[in-house]
Amino acid sequence: YLAAQYFTEQTAVLEPDLFVISLGTNEALDYPNVDPQLFTQIGQLMVALRTRNPAAVFLLITPPDSFRNQHKRNPGVEDVRETILRFADDNRLAVFDLFEAGGGHHSASKWKHKDLLRADGIHFTKEGYELQGNMFYNAFMKAYLDYVATRHP
Repeated sequence: YLAAQYFTEQTAVLEPDLFVISLGTNEALDYPNVDPQLFTQIGQLMVALRTRNPAAVFLLITPPDSFRNQHKRNPGVEDVRETILRFADDNRLAVFDLFEAGGGHHSASKWKHKDLLRADGIHFTKEGYELQGNMFYNAFMKAYLDYVATRHP
C-alpha cells in the first residue's frame, strides 16, 4: 500500500468520508519475520491518506486466523493483530477485530472444516467472504445504532 505511487493521491478524487482498511494477512505470511516496522508503516499510510482526505475517518480491521503451508497455524497473525490493535488504540481509531469475531485462536480450523476457508488455509471461499462481510456489517450497524441512541435518545 505504501509502494503504490499514486494510491493516496487518487483517493482524494473519491472524496471519501470513511476508509475501511483491512490489514494483516499478507503482513503475517513471513512469520517469524514479521516486519518490525509495521506500526510505523500503518502510520505512514494514515498520514498519507489524511493529507489527501482531511475530513475522512478510519476504521481498521484485524486479520482473521489463518494457516501457513495449508495446515500449520500462522502465529504471525496474532502478532500483526496486536500491532493493529495497539495502533488503533494509540491513535484513537475504530477497529473491527475480525480475528476475535471469527473465533480467535485456532478458528481457521473451524472455518476450513465448514468449507468457509479454501485449501490454502489463507483465502476464504465465496461463502466465507460473505460471512465476514455480514459479520462486519452487523458489528458496524450495531456500533452506529448504539452511537445514535446515546447521542439522540
